[in-house]
Amino acid sequence: MNNAGILKIAAALGAALALCTQGAMARDYIHIVGSSTVAPFSKAVAEQLGTGGTEKVGKKGTKKAVAGLKSPWLESTGTKGGIQLFCESNSEDSVDIVNAVRRMTKREYEQCRNNGVNEIVEIAIGRDAMVFAQSAKSPAMNLTRRDLYNALSRMIPSTDRKLHLNTNKTWKQINAALPDRKIEVIGPPANSGFREIFQDMVLEPGCDGFPWLSAQRATMTQDYKKACQDVRTDQAYIQVTVNDDLVVRELVGNDHALGLVSYSLYLRNKDKLSALEIDGVAPKSDTITSELYPLSGELYIYVKKSHLDYIPGLARFIQEFTSERAFGDKGYLVVKNGLIPLAQVDRKVSTDIAKTFAPMMTEPTE
Repeated sequence: MNNAGILKIAAALGAALALCTQGAMARDYIHIVGSSTVAPFSKAVAEQLGTGGTEKVGKKGTKKAVAGLKSPWLESTGTKGGIQLFCESNSEDSVDIVNAVRRMTKREYEQCRNNGVNEIVEIAIGRDAMVFAQSAKSPAMNLTRRDLYNALSRMIPSTDRKLHLNTNKTWKQINAALPDRKIEVIGPPANSGFREIFQDMVLEPGCDGFPWLSAQRATMTQDYKKACQDVRTDQAYIQVTVNDDLVVRELVGNDHALGLVSYSLYLRNKDKLSALEIDGVAPKSDTITSELYPLSGELYIYVKKSHLDYIPGLARFIQEFTSERAFGDKGYLVVKNGLIPLAQVDRKVSTDIAKTFAPMMTEPTE
């Protein structure tokens, strides 16, 4: 064989070896997107693993160091935007985990399946709540969901079954018992799961007082969507990007503004903010756990099972997240980061899923 032939074979072998090596090389970090509410909990877990956290092994509880975990690529895209990114592809360079303040919807699940994301692991990691917070210097003000609906829905119905543009300027216009204070609420954008929860837990219940609108829920007519889902687009509702620090700064500097924030964010800034009662119930750990506080729900992470094979540390990350030392009643996510723990029986379900990584067996119903 001449030199040219040898060179061709060597080149082919080199290319094949490069391809094999490339395929064998795993990404050395975890890519997480989604809710800014859940992001601090994911960050805390990563820090626990990456800074030499310890775990007990063996019957005698001997401790050993956890292998260091490279800091994950953590993006706060909002729940809705995060799930869209998660469902785009099942390729090795696609998103591994999405943080969510609500369950994945049927439409989102179908989008995942259509794009080849077939084995989705759903794990509940705790509870949180939507809090209407204000500067600690502002006078106390207690609201009902009816008050909030009449303040923040873009269209509101009249007794003659017609919709008209919401022009209420002050809280007193809505309820004579409330102060003559400008309506100004800082809230999340449309791609945020928190925005969707606000629509589900505040605006839609506001429509329940109007039977002719409530009856349209199943068919989702245009009237229903306008009155029961659309948020005001004027300065009564100020949409901000996903930036928790910005919201806190705005509230501290504005005595009449309210901010729609997570309970965990409120706790981290309790020296600067006060929380409003909703329907006569204050947001507290026990009222959120018992679901007595009306604006509360579970938090989730979704994981691509196929990525466990080639993303180092992914399985360990999920198992740490669902360990008692992390999300248990006295875990560091609860004590240090403000997570509201699930009931023990629900935590066991999550821990068991993290052991086997059993994917969702049935699609969401809504």
